[in-house]
This record gives sequence, C-alpha cells and structure tokens, in this order.
Amino acid sequence: MTIHDLIPDAPEVLRELSAEYLRVAELATTDDPRSQRSACLLLAMRSASILHGIQKVLSPETVDSAYLLARGFLEARDLLLTFRFNDESTRKKIHAWFGGDGDTAWKPNHQRCEDYLRSMGGGESELSLRWSMLSALSHSTYVATNNSARVVE
Repeated sequence: MTIHDLIPDAPEVLRELSAEYLRVAELATTDDPRSQRSACLLLAMRSASILHGIQKVLSPETVDSAYLLARGFLEARDLLLTFRFNDESTRKKIHAWFGGDGDTAWKPNHQRCEDYLRSMGGGESELSLRWSMLSALSHSTYVATNNSARVVE
C-alpha cells in the first residue's frame, strides 16, 4: 500500500477524526474550558479544520492559498506539541494563550519539541526549518510575490 492508495480515504478519515476531537473537546471544555487538555484539543480541532480547507485549494491556480493553510496547520500542530509538555512553564504559556497575552503566546517552542522528538528516536524533524520555509511563502516576501505572479500568469 502506498500514499496514493490512502488519499481517496483521507476526507472520510478527517471527518471522523474531527468528530472525535469535537466530542472529546466538549467534555474537556465543560470540565475546565481553559485547561491544558482543552487547549490541546482546541488546537487539534484547528489543525483538522485547516486540513479540511487544504483539500479545496490543491490545484495549480490556488497553490498560494495552500501555502497559507499549510503554514497555519504547521503552527497549530507545533503549538499542540508544545502545549503537551506537563510542566509549569507550559501551563503559564497556555494561560497567556487563552488570554491572548503577548505577541509570542501562539508561537511553538520548536527547540524543545525537536529535543523531545529526538529523544524519542524520531531523528531530525526540522520543525522550525519547515515552519520558516512556509513563512517565506505565506508572507508577502519577494519570493512569495513572485510565485503569486507566476500562478496568476
């Protein structure tokens, strides 16, 4: 079985995953709407929501939109990984995130995530490198703008 065999099932799998995230998130947010668990589930739902949108923009004429959604997905995924650490500094960051405090509450701790994944035998995940590469395509940099011009052309 290859990835090409799995792609036709992806929308249904994503729908089922989204429904389960919603079910569990409703329970978690009822217990404590600003808990670490609630934050993680909300980010999981954001990730799923963005993936639903990516499906609609996977064509040559909408590739710019796909880059923006991919960046949003990576941010949510990486922040979810950051929020899973069970310590006081993580809970403080989650509290700031819920409060909308500061410019960096939404930014993942890539180095800590990288170290964790490496310690689990995951090798080099290059989270910050991948995030940075999509930043260049999702912001109005020269490279991104030039890509947009080629898409319109």
